[in-house]
Amino acid sequence: MAASIITQVIDASVIRIRLVSLLPSAFAASLHTTISRNKGKQRYKEAPSISAEKPKIKSKQSSKNVDLVMSPEIKPGKYDDSTPVDNVYFMKYYRRPVYSLTEAIEMHRQYADPMMLDNMEGLLYLNMQLNMQSKKKTKFVRDIDTRLKILHPFHDTSKRKSIIAFCKNPDDAAKALELGVDLAGHTDLIKKVEQKDIIPAEFDVCLSTLETIPDLVSIKKYMPGFSFPSTPNGTLGTNIVELVELFTLGYEFKSEKIYLDVAKLDAAIGRINFTNQQLDENAAVLIERVCSHRPKDVGTNKGPFIIDCFLTCPPSGEQFKIDTTEFTEQKKSTSSEGTENEDEESDSDDELEIES
Repeated sequence: MAASIITQVIDASVIRIRLVSLLPSAFAASLHTTISRNKGKQRYKEAPSISAEKPKIKSKQSSKNVDLVMSPEIKPGKYDDSTPVDNVYFMKYYRRPVYSLTEAIEMHRQYADPMMLDNMEGLLYLNMQLNMQSKKKTKFVRDIDTRLKILHPFHDTSKRKSIIAFCKNPDDAAKALELGVDLAGHTDLIKKVEQKDIIPAEFDVCLSTLETIPDLVSIKKYMPGFSFPSTPNGTLGTNIVELVELFTLGYEFKSEKIYLDVAKLDAAIGRINFTNQQLDENAAVLIERVCSHRPKDVGTNKGPFIIDCFLTCPPSGEQFKIDTTEFTEQKKSTSSEGTENEDEESDSDDELEIES
């Protein structure tokens, strides 16, 4: 019995040795290594994680690094250039129609009719995509943050700001109060600030004339941060009435980058019950100011500054693409002589550089 068992074990071992000898030498070596590893706990080295590094923006205004990437390259689609036969068609097969501003306004008025959305007091917005490329590949135009006085104002009471104005001329102070300033004056206001009866930091905007700014040095400690009047933020000037009109009748526009080289800007141009001429003039002023933020040294090979522009009127979800060339060409033909020459420092200040 024992001899038969031994014989079977020997035969099995011989068969295993013969099978291994028949296998390729490389596979046999790997099989032997695997068997030896399985005796203990199997351990593997973790591969180092490789993450794609994104370019960072180095801003002069802020030390924070904002992670943004370049806009993806969009391959041109295959569209049918013919005009659709019916009013209803698949938009993915045809190019998006481009309208003039007047045509888009009239279409929005049909939706705002009392029989439909009943929104004749609604605001019309220009939703723009901006080309933020500059002359250099590693530099990009800064985000737009400006205030503009519209020719035909539309009062948006939800965005009213509290304003305090410092000026020496009593007549200018009276005009400022008529325009909607909360407080205006000179010596009396400064004394109240020193006595802490008035806290300038509680106001949204603090305005001052150049002749009054030396007297405000004594109360500068009560105006922390950005509240002290200065030329860059538009709160310091020679004419207090013009400053007040800019902040009471003007509107603030800000762009927001969605890529390093692309930004979006949404700005209202008026109410839908305005005349076509009023809306057209407001849009022309807005587009001219937006295009003025592009550095002069950027060539035409970078493309237009306004990539796309759509006219919207919430709560309607309709978006009509607008042709802005009529406004940009008009701007080129009527450009003033004062804006022809700019020093290189002003151009470089409007750009952001990627860290190398």
